[in-house]
Amino acid sequence: MTRTKIIIPLISFIIWIGAGCSSGAAPSPTAPLDSLRPYFTPIPELTFDQTPSVTPRLVFASPTPLTYTVVQGDTLYGIALKFGVSQNDLEAANPEVSFTTLMIGTVLTIPTTPISTPMAGPTPVLLPFTRQDCWPSINGGLWCFAKLANTTADTLENLIAQISLLDESGNIIKTKPSMAMLDILPPGESTALAAFFPAPIPSGLTPQAQLLSAVRILPLDSRYLPMAVENILVNVDWSGQTAHLSGQVKPQNGTSISEIPAGRLWLAATAYDETGRVVGVRRWESDSPLPAGGTLPFDFQISSMGPIIDRVDLLVEARP
Repeated sequence: MTRTKIIIPLISFIIWIGAGCSSGAAPSPTAPLDSLRPYFTPIPELTFDQTPSVTPRLVFASPTPLTYTVVQGDTLYGIALKFGVSQNDLEAANPEVSFTTLMIGTVLTIPTTPISTPMAGPTPVLLPFTRQDCWPSINGGLWCFAKLANTTADTLENLIAQISLLDESGNIIKTKPSMAMLDILPPGESTALAAFFPAPIPSGLTPQAQLLSAVRILPLDSRYLPMAVENILVNVDWSGQTAHLSGQVKPQNGTSISEIPAGRLWLAATAYDETGRVVGVRRWESDSPLPAGGTLPFDFQISSMGPIIDRVDLLVEARP
């Protein structure tokens, strides 16, 4: 998995970035630094809720059942850890599934009630949150983003955090669980986790992020394929609130995927304003596999929840 940084002028024209090439970007207008203003967003709001608690606890409550499709390398323990549920609760929610012979493509129901039998997991790798930015939505809610940097020498997996809103006394008023857009984060890379807090939002609250899970994986883990992004075409609309991204994904230089094509492929986009504040995130998933040894095009949009977009970072992940 690799990241491509895109510097975007804040006028509506297209920048073409060829493989191995780079170009300068015109200065962008200074992002607004005054009080937060509502921005319209077409992105649907998250609906899960959690009772505020000083003790971190993942609870995914939603009127729609949460499901997960098993991929190569998944285990009962790994899936339970990923979603913050116990193995017993996961088995109880899927009585028809044999976890001793877990099949790729099996759709699992993830329990949406609090954990009845807490599961002990590995201590998370200590990682810094380098930014925590919040932007009010037009309906009075609040989008919050926490930028996480992998400062270790290892690729990390299962990144889960808790994003909270604290009052002036440091008390947790609202809190939400948040998962990284991709399963892994390579060394030296950054990603942003997001949480939406519905209205009403009291004034004077401060965001705080706490990492709950980050697990080291072995180098060249066979569950993930080394991929690169190239020929990126970027277009920002007249308002600066939406960026259109297109390009291609292919195997990294020096690697060959001639026998095992990528069956599943994702891109994670993080948008920033000129001052480096996170203003939006988007995950794109391919609806077709990457052919062995070939390339796969992508085309999607990302919207800002706050100030105008100045640049977008891309991360890619692929599995056999």
